[in-house]
Amino acid sequence: MIVAIYAALLALLFVALSVHAIRTRRRLQIAVGDGEQPLMLRAMRVHANFAEYTPIALIVIAAAEISGAADGLVHGLGIALLVGRCLHAFGVAQLNEDFRLRVSGMMLTLAVLIVASLTALWLSLAGSTGASQVSSEHGSQQLEDNTVAAEERLENSYNFRPASDRVSTSGIVPAEALARLSDEGVAAVINLLPSDSEHAVENEADLVTSQGLTYVHLPVDWNEPTAADFERFSDAMNELAGKRIHVHCAANFRVSGFYSVWAEQQGLWNRSQANDFIADVWDPTEHPQWAELLTSLRQEL
Repeated sequence: MIVAIYAALLALLFVALSVHAIRTRRRLQIAVGDGEQPLMLRAMRVHANFAEYTPIALIVIAAAEISGAADGLVHGLGIALLVGRCLHAFGVAQLNEDFRLRVSGMMLTLAVLIVASLTALWLSLAGSTGASQVSSEHGSQQLEDNTVAAEERLENSYNFRPASDRVSTSGIVPAEALARLSDEGVAAVINLLPSDSEHAVENEADLVTSQGLTYVHLPVDWNEPTAADFERFSDAMNELAGKRIHVHCAANFRVSGFYSVWAEQQGLWNRSQANDFIADVWDPTEHPQWAELLTSLRQEL
């Protein structure tokens, strides 16, 4: 979850504020309370104000993310909360306080609370309403969807491997499964299999685009893969960031190789994770042209 990043950063900030309050107590030799010392009182209020607002703010941001808020919005809320808390803490901690810092910090904090709360509320209600409509109007269809034939399920595609919560990979995807991708929440398909391959699905582009999905065809010659092929793949993955993507070829050899390098390049995986993902599908050392290319691409990371 994205919110975990900001929860961790804010927790570290809370530790720093705690240390500041403790050091102020020791310096002023105050065991309990503020000892009628303005500096101690300010350290206490900075610490307490952070503890009062930050947890509930993180909770509603997490609620918004779980409800389906866009990644950009979640990042924006997290950054705004972090900046707001820093401004407030720095401003209030000073004896000669610049009130603009306190005001700016609280305005950012309150804005985060309002926007995150409304977003979570809106998405939750919209999702509940949509689910009710599907249940009442398409109950029988839902039952059919739950009992679709095995060949119509994306997860039953050859060498299917989920790569993340937004990206799945596989070898050839049957036409029946391609025709149901929108029902499975897929928003875009990247196909690395050349059209003249004996494994290619006829009219795959039409099957995908007719559902309103994005279709990207990047044919990669199995016998002569190039760095330029990987660059096109990398560009496509970056352009489709945030969408639910399925990437396939014939046997998930091309895809697992390219995706592993891309994931390592993006800092999503370390080398061990990338190697494990490939090894779960195939062994590039048995195909020199691929072993050489993957080694070369990794040297540039």
